[in-house]
Amino acid sequence: MYQIANGIVKNINTGHCLATDDPDYLAWLALGNVAAVADESLPRSFIPGDLLRELRNIGKLDAILALLELPENKIPKTLLFSYPELREDDPEFLSFITGLVSGGVLTENEVNSILKK
Repeated sequence: MYQIANGIVKNINTGHCLATDDPDYLAWLALGNVAAVADESLPRSFIPGDLLRELRNIGKLDAILALLELPENKIPKTLLFSYPELREDDPEFLSFITGLVSGGVLTENEVNSILKK
C-alpha cells in the first residue's frame, strides 16, 4: 500500500519514499490500486549514488569528496557511501548540505537542482 502527498509516494510497508514514476508503484497502480492521500507532506528519499552522479555532472564532485575526507565529515561520508538511501529530513544530511552552501561549495540553486526540488 502507498500514500501520496506533494508528488511524493511512500510505501507504507517499508516506510521508503519514492518518485511517482517508480516501476513498483506504477505496477501497483496498473492493478487498479489507488494510493491513499497522506495527511502531511512526505520527506523525499534519495539514492546516494544518484546524488554523487549529479554532483559530478555539475563539476562539484571532486570538491565534495575532498571535504568528506575531513574528520568532522565522518557521518556525512558514511551516509553517502554506506546507506542505500538518504532522507531529506535526516539532520546529519541537512547539516552537511547546509555547510556546503554556507561554505560556498554549492549554491542554493545547485542544491535544489541536485535534490530536484
